[in-house]
Amino acid sequence: MTTTKPTFDYLADSRTFSADELRKQIGMMTILAVSGGRFVAYADADGDVLSVSLPEGHGREVVVRLNALDYYDVSRVLNGRVLGIETDVDCTQISEAVYRAGMFANVTFGDD
Repeated sequence: MTTTKPTFDYLADSRTFSADELRKQIGMMTILAVSGGRFVAYADADGDVLSVSLPEGHGREVVVRLNALDYYDVSRVLNGRVLGIETDVDCTQISEAVYRAGMFANVTFGDD
């Protein structure tokens, strides 16, 4: 079964990257805290990963993509609408940025 992800404007300039390496950089404890362990990589037709989603449920998700400057962009998304985005996140800060993005009720994030 093939899952298609709707295309949003914030994915327009994404670059390919290794989902396994990103999983290590975020850390399993952060992934468990944000999405209960759900980690979905979305790829193009060639199998190159363009973005990773940590779906939280009820239409909420945290989306991570690699931008043209080799930094990550972390987005807080609700029902396909971007609520906040933190750009140019270094790999050493990705775990904290993903955690902040996942805390919808308690933490302001990006452009909120």
